[in-house]
Amino acid sequence: GVTVIKCHPNEILEEYRRLDESEVKAMVEEFKSKASRIHPETSEKAIENAVKLYLVSKRLIKKYDADAIGYDCGTLFLTGKIPAFPCLAFSRLMDEGYPGICEADLDSGVSALLVRYLFDKPSIITNQSLDTINNLVTYMHCWAPTRLHGVDREPLPYEIDRHGESYGMGAVPFVKFPKGETLTTIKISMLKKKVAVRSGKIVDTVCEDSRACRVKVIVEDDVEKILEKYDWDTFGLHRVSFLGDHRREVVYAAKLLGLELVEEDK
Repeated sequence: GVTVIKCHPNEILEEYRRLDESEVKAMVEEFKSKASRIHPETSEKAIENAVKLYLVSKRLIKKYDADAIGYDCGTLFLTGKIPAFPCLAFSRLMDEGYPGICEADLDSGVSALLVRYLFDKPSIITNQSLDTINNLVTYMHCWAPTRLHGVDREPLPYEIDRHGESYGMGAVPFVKFPKGETLTTIKISMLKKKVAVRSGKIVDTVCEDSRACRVKVIVEDDVEKILEKYDWDTFGLHRVSFLGDHRREVVYAAKLLGLELVEEDK
């Protein structure tokens, strides 16, 4: 039931030319004024470029009456079709109920839409690393939504920093996830009609370490079991995580949608 609309990157540039500079300036000031901290090396130009991509993304969503938007981020950035990584755009869009899809990962996009429709919550699409010694999973990317408890709930404080792997090439918002709360993590494989689910307790968020991705959410889970069941061919690297203990609802949704369930940590 998902329709994918593939657009030419030149549409992004066309929308850039239509932007109202006064709207851009106002959005930049709002983004900065609401931040609890701005890293001193984050340039004004980086913030401006990130804001522009958010505004362009909103225009494209409206133009195509879309429910989500994704970018092949690295390719578009390196070819000059976007002036910044879409981390700020995805954070703001997730807060508004429109999933932002990293690296044009359609399975992650469908997973994020499921979270939005079932729980009315934003999610974060991430890479992951498994620590079998300390039984920890680190979910990492360079942004996070601020309305983690729900799109109609109060936002959490955010800071503005530089993109993790490419300093200065985009201003990114990061949020400290609430310690002790449960993080539910899923991934749908549309091709194989499967859904993976796991859940664990948040123990920390690391944002100051710029190695790899900027935001690293550390979660306690049964890592040995996850490693044992890990299915790269079906689910790849990315996972989609969101606040709350929602495993039971995901199990029910899988049955109703006819998806094979894989509980990765059981």
